[in-house]
Amino acid sequence: MRQSRWVAVLAAGLVFSPGLLVLASDEGDVAALVNAAASTQAEKLRQGRLSYQLDQVANAHEQGRALYDRGSRPRWVDAETGQITAIVELREGFGPGDLSRAVAEAGGAIEGSALELVKVKLPAAGLRTLAADPAARIVRTPHYAQPKDVVSQGVKVMKADQFISRTGDDGTGVTVAIMDAASFGGSRQLIGSELPSDTAATPFVQNGTFTEVHGTACAEVIHDVAPGAKLVLGGFRGDEVAWAEQIDLLVGMGVDVISHSLGFDNIAAPNGKHFFARVADSVNARGVLFVTAAGNEAQRYNTSTWSDKNRNNLLEFKGQTENVRIYAETGAYVILRWDDAFGHSNHDYDLYVKDGGGNIVGKSEGLQSGGQDPLEGVDIPNGIAEILTVSVRHDPSSPSKSNQKLYLYVGGPSQLDPAYQTKASTLTLPADAKGALAVGAVRYSNKKLEAFSSQGPTADNRVKPDLTAPDGVVTVSYGDPFYGTSAATPHAAGAAALILSHNPNLSVSALRTALQKATASSGNSRNNQQGYGLIDLSKAK
Repeated sequence: MRQSRWVAVLAAGLVFSPGLLVLASDEGDVAALVNAAASTQAEKLRQGRLSYQLDQVANAHEQGRALYDRGSRPRWVDAETGQITAIVELREGFGPGDLSRAVAEAGGAIEGSALELVKVKLPAAGLRTLAADPAARIVRTPHYAQPKDVVSQGVKVMKADQFISRTGDDGTGVTVAIMDAASFGGSRQLIGSELPSDTAATPFVQNGTFTEVHGTACAEVIHDVAPGAKLVLGGFRGDEVAWAEQIDLLVGMGVDVISHSLGFDNIAAPNGKHFFARVADSVNARGVLFVTAAGNEAQRYNTSTWSDKNRNNLLEFKGQTENVRIYAETGAYVILRWDDAFGHSNHDYDLYVKDGGGNIVGKSEGLQSGGQDPLEGVDIPNGIAEILTVSVRHDPSSPSKSNQKLYLYVGGPSQLDPAYQTKASTLTLPADAKGALAVGAVRYSNKKLEAFSSQGPTADNRVKPDLTAPDGVVTVSYGDPFYGTSAATPHAAGAAALILSHNPNLSVSALRTALQKATASSGNSRNNQQGYGLIDLSKAK
């Protein structure tokens, strides 16, 4: 893990003082943001139903220039052709077929769909045509799942070896799917040794070539915990539509448990009602236990209530500073969300990232006028590895809300200033789903909760995570200790396989209850840090 290095960099470069922290460059920064406001307003009115990022692409095309050169294109821009992968969120009552004419007119093609989302690949010239179709609520860039960074140490901590000796059941008769990204490197070489000889895979994994080993390591852990269980490797490359389609395929293959060490961060309120939660709930409704990572986000969030003591329209994070510091490298990103309803946000905020000289290196100035989502996001440009500052500006042309809650998330290779971290309500999605069993991480060597392990409650005040499992273990795939709720999740999935092999007639609801009772609290008490506590299979029936 690189978190400790980033904390050290921050600590070395920061001096904190109580009260409102105003930096030497703040006055100039404020002036720069205010001077940009007039042009920003004109840009917002142009956006229509395009997200800020896609509007910027369309505008650049209309001006005859490229927004990204070949070496700096984001994931949603094809590296060779320059075509755009976009997600269309459909209006209620419309289906993917209703977009067909607009997609054709835009010169694009539909590549997949899930629930109300349609994935389209098209040239930049067609973006405004697609967004103008009445079926489209919004056309935006894709959201990408992040691995939640697995085995024998965990086996003993959960007393899985004792369970097998006591019951004679080792997972035989149970099928566990490992749902991961394009990260099954080395899996073929491990079949018959670290992975069972009858390991199966979806076509994506069968036909793919992978360098990352995250999914392979997760599969190793499950095999360590439940050596008799059959494993199915399932993966995808990219966005939330591909993610949902692969999950649907795994359920259709007849698996009993899905181990999901992935998550989507700060792109919806964690209230169990969004797209990702509904996908997880559908798995549960079809009789499959969905075991998912709670997330490694407890040190990546700042939650602030709107504060603007000097009335310059800039948020004072925790009532103290208008410029919160982060350390960021290439691949990092920043997401701002606030507590307006999705699809109905009328409080307009803009997000800015600046370097040490106060220069804006990234910004997001999307329009929120009553029909948009309460989201802004910035990808950190290539070549950066330094301390940056993040600012949030309220557009004064929109209504103000004195008790507005704003949630800042710093993702990828980055670190948020420790003085401004908020641990509560930092769950990755879909750990908040009612149908998902969310797993936090404790260090196997001391059984203490990891500082980064995401915590509840959910936005609708439910207790999460549901339980915890070990991390900090070693796999052949990684070699070195592997930390995170990614490591904990397959331990919990393996434990579920053991219980189900001993009680093969359990419903998914009864299996979940049995696993929650096989914990440190015996299922009698729970909290928003560890749920029912660390899995203890000596208590399993």
